Amino acid sequence: MKSISFKVEKSEETCLLEFLATKLHVSKKKVKKQLLDTKRVFVNQRLVWIAKHPLHCGDIVTVPPDSIMEIAEGKTKALPDIPVLYNDGNVIVVNKPPGLASNGSNSLEERLRKKMRLPELECVHRLDTDTSGCLALALHPSARDYMFQLFRTHKVRKVYHVIVCGFLDTSDMNITTPIDGHSALTRIKTISAGTQASHLWAELETGRTHQIRRHLYNIGHPVLGDRLYGTNRKYNEKEMAVARQMLHAYLLEWETQDKQKITVKAPLPPDFKETLLRFGLG
Repeated sequence: MKSISFKVEKSEETCLLEFLATKLHVSKKKVKKQLLDTKRVFVNQRLVWIAKHPLHCGDIVTVPPDSIMEIAEGKTKALPDIPVLYNDGNVIVVNKPPGLASNGSNSLEERLRKKMRLPELECVHRLDTDTSGCLALALHPSARDYMFQLFRTHKVRKVYHVIVCGFLDTSDMNITTPIDGHSALTRIKTISAGTQASHLWAELETGRTHQIRRHLYNIGHPVLGDRLYGTNRKYNEKEMAVARQMLHAYLLEWETQDKQKITVKAPLPPDFKETLLRFGLG
């Protein structure tokens, strides 16, 4: 589905917030919260989220189609399902849907605590809000302490699927750029590559904040749909239609206290598959 664009006329020269509120017939509060704060608006193919950004005659303002539907029709997103992929009574691994925070207010963690009636349930690592896939949670304090130690000492294998901007063809690449003064290692391999985007396999050897996103941005191939890294550029039509960062936590692997090897995989979500097809990577 294509993004929706509006051309600014001479009589419409105003700030971005005012323009969108008028065009979409909704409140400025909705525009700011649902479009600008979530970085879903483009002006002349560049990502802009400043409410007072001045618009001039001839400017093109673009918004992804799903965002238009949500705000213009007053749709409230239904709470997504949280499929459980693994449960041994100590740890569960769920397939986190995109758009849901791992922990905190109105988070996946909070919802599962209520649903499972387990106030001690706790995430033992985190995924970004817009990242989907395997998320592990401990069901009681001793399991939490054990899993925390595994993650802290890098004894949990973490593999991701990721779609990046541009053509990148590599059989095996190690990215070792330090992050925030700390060592970091991401291993990547190309699954398929096209002229506009590439589908990669990425494995984390360390767990720095936004490690995959920052490492791939550093080598000139930001994650497709990332609204934080690599945004100071022009986006093409296909890129503007991507609603979230194309990063999926595919696999978690660890050893239990009784030395049993556990491997959990999360299938690719529909929007990830659709994006692969749209860019000819499927």
